[in-house]
Amino acid sequence: MLDILQQIVYFFGRGFCHQFTSRSFEAGGLYFGVCARDTGIFLGLFITALIICTVFVHRNAKFGGMPSPSVVVCSILLIMPMALDGLSSYTGLRETTNFIRYITGYLCGIGVGMVAAPAVSGLWQANNPAQSLPTSPVGFIPVILGSSAIGAVFYLVYPYLGVTAAILLALVEWAVFTAVALLIITSTRLWPLTASNTTPLVSTISQEGASKRSALPYNALSLRNRKMLLIFVAVAGAFAFIATGALTAEFLELLLPGFVHP
Repeated sequence: MLDILQQIVYFFGRGFCHQFTSRSFEAGGLYFGVCARDTGIFLGLFITALIICTVFVHRNAKFGGMPSPSVVVCSILLIMPMALDGLSSYTGLRETTNFIRYITGYLCGIGVGMVAAPAVSGLWQANNPAQSLPTSPVGFIPVILGSSAIGAVFYLVYPYLGVTAAILLALVEWAVFTAVALLIITSTRLWPLTASNTTPLVSTISQEGASKRSALPYNALSLRNRKMLLIFVAVAGAFAFIATGALTAEFLELLLPGFVHP
């Protein structure tokens, strides 16, 4: 049973990581599907995006796309430690550890999440031009601290979670790629999410109320169903993307013996 679980977990990271056991976390006899660095990236991105969407959406924030240039610079600075750690270790200048890989990867995930989460949520909310996100890195400090705290807790407790830890991370990977699929699909403009050019679908439905649901215009109901279908398509698209990556990695190993991911 453990071998089957291991193959399933490895499937989700097969196309995106070398999956060396020496560079991966293990709990309950089950290795994570990606290395320590990628574990930090996926988890940091997921937790940061979740905090941003939960906090700001709860405050009825409407994202308008990319954050301010100063926030983008802050994001780049958070990515730099991972780049330096990876470059220096691969070139033989210094040795690194799984702990350092995880920490620097997690910081990278936070940096990417600060930019990616508003973009995805902005498209989901039909590109409403209102901008309620912080315009400086200072406004993101609670998000960065909160995400870092959760990442630290995960690092401390994952050995006690057993096989659940690796399975949870596989689900996080799936969620991240679902967000990527959502961004790709909605950015094509082929999947309209508004009842008009200016009114978000969510607002149209909420203003009517449950008791007046039957009185909603046909196009609004159709768009609501379309939005639910979009979720299904994004989830399926993420799975297809993961499967394609796994098959590509297998093909490259057959074509190029000794091939490994960097």
